[in-house]
Amino acid sequence: MKHFMIISLIYFLSASTAEAQNFRSFRNDDYEKVLKQDSVSKKNIRTAEQNFEQFFKQEYDIYKKIEPVTLPLVINIVLPEDRGVSYEQVSAQIDALNRAFSNRAGMPLDDIFYKQAADTEIRFCVPELSPKYIREVKLKKGEQVSDFWSMKNNGKGIKAFQPHKHINIWVVDIPDVKKETQSFSSGGFAQLPFRNQDSDGIVIDVDLFGPQKDNPMYSKGYTLVHLMGIYLGLKPLNGFFDDSGDGVDDTPENNTETLICLPQREDYYVSTGTTGNQRRMTRNFMDNIPDECAAMFTYGQKVRMHAVLSEKGPRNALKMVGNQPCDQLTQRTNAQEVAEIRRIPEFKLYPNPTSNLLTIEVNQEQLSDGKGTIYSYDVYDFTGKKMANGNLENDKEINVSSWQNGSYVFVIRNEHTVETKIFEVIK
Repeated sequence: MKHFMIISLIYFLSASTAEAQNFRSFRNDDYEKVLKQDSVSKKNIRTAEQNFEQFFKQEYDIYKKIEPVTLPLVINIVLPEDRGVSYEQVSAQIDALNRAFSNRAGMPLDDIFYKQAADTEIRFCVPELSPKYIREVKLKKGEQVSDFWSMKNNGKGIKAFQPHKHINIWVVDIPDVKKETQSFSSGGFAQLPFRNQDSDGIVIDVDLFGPQKDNPMYSKGYTLVHLMGIYLGLKPLNGFFDDSGDGVDDTPENNTETLICLPQREDYYVSTGTTGNQRRMTRNFMDNIPDECAAMFTYGQKVRMHAVLSEKGPRNALKMVGNQPCDQLTQRTNAQEVAEIRRIPEFKLYPNPTSNLLTIEVNQEQLSDGKGTIYSYDVYDFTGKKMANGNLENDKEINVSSWQNGSYVFVIRNEHTVETKIFEVIK
């Protein structure tokens, strides 16, 4: 059966649940407006961008073999004294970045864009799990960073560490964003190429850094994936400011953010929200979608990021360390041991969609890890209401016969990490 969804429906669903869900909002539009208030800076940025576009279209060989690269990160933690980020969180966030950029995020086989999903051959690491690369400044209890700059200054925050050679990431507590009458979680912002090097890097809210076991919408650490794409020269699928598109040939030009998970199968046609009757690419990391449905970069996006990193690209000075895996580059000392991040067991939910009973099938060998790990689950509807909860060892089925038709988020947690899946109830 074909389903026809119009953009007004997307807006209706988003608006009707935004307050309960506290959807994520990125602040790059606001950041760019501030950067371009100075007419000289605006002109210089525009000239540099035009020169790069000319190089990309006329000189850069988009068909040449792309050499894998690993890029070093510096984590700058600027938080109140009662908040913090552990080395384990940093490791889990890097793992999420590498999973996303290597096309291991779980692109569904039945997705119409499955064959367009690409391994970007870009990886990330922290050269050393130590205060040299994971730096911290404590603010007063309850204090937040409310502007674009203070977390990057030595007075209140931390100045960027060799921003031409390292990707600086500031982890801060950002106030929610108000849009008309609704409140959105601030995902943060990333500085595009050709801007001021002293402030270069990415700012992300602490509540969206790394896996977030208590956030069913943004649980996997993919907020930083979207921001990293912007830092490496990509744009959101709907572009900035005036729905200008992202400038990549193999992605549809969205007219708006998606915000909710939408199916993208041959039998599910999503026709609006894009320019000219194209299918909506509902799993691209450069859309503002929940982590559960985020799963892909395209080849065109891959090529553009590598052009930005190339010899004539604006980020050519970032350290290139070949094809070594990040776990070999990350040095762990005995005094700074990082606890092993226990993975969630493989699990399936079926039938999907269901009308009566939902069966939970778990890899029993992984479930019994010999360490006494407890795997609990919660089920939420798309207003954030908890519908069920339990323990994987005890529960094998969930009775959904009294639930309303719709999509639900199944969340499995342990003390370290979280996994989510979407299922539907249809009667």
